[in-house]
Amino acid sequence: MKFSNQESLAAIKILLESRSLTRQEMFPILEKLLLNCVPKDQVELTRMEVIAMKLGILSDTHNLLRPQVLSALRGVDAILHAGDVSRPDILRQLEDIAPVHAVRGNNDRNWAEPLPMNRDFALGGVLIYMTHRRQDLPGDLRSYDLVLTGHSHRWAEVRQGHTLFLNPGSCGPRRFQQPITLATAEVTDGSTSVTRIEIPHT
Repeated sequence: MKFSNQESLAAIKILLESRSLTRQEMFPILEKLLLNCVPKDQVELTRMEVIAMKLGILSDTHNLLRPQVLSALRGVDAILHAGDVSRPDILRQLEDIAPVHAVRGNNDRNWAEPLPMNRDFALGGVLIYMTHRRQDLPGDLRSYDLVLTGHSHRWAEVRQGHTLFLNPGSCGPRRFQQPITLATAEVTDGSTSVTRIEIPHT
């Protein structure tokens, strides 16, 4: 059966968000779908373009969105905020840059009721779990590629097996003499490479 380009691209989107297939099962199907959209000699390049994503990851803005933070996020494909946003216009400013996936923190009050306490989703073929406080994580996270938390205002990056546990620290008001930090992450072919960004404090 031959699919139109539009049908193939829709199927690719569903495939990349799927949690029912392993990466080894996913890529042969992806290549067949891509053959409907582009010449065969461009399939490998296009496959990488479809899968490759740049994520902006931050937490604990607490009513402050620094110009340096906005600058660091320019060019990302999606923004992940791990809670304690504290004011809705912070999310609106972030949405001007890229689609935002956010969870509710302990300092996010009535306006934030629509925000979930945790998120379980996929981006770029990477399965992500996000919640504000580490103590609220479920027990078994071995099926996830990236686990995000905030709350502590302290950068933490630990890999357990294939799962990366990341706390991007806080890029809001400086507290506890901690560095002001956020992260970007390159997601390519199902793997995640994180870059720590530290903003000088004055």
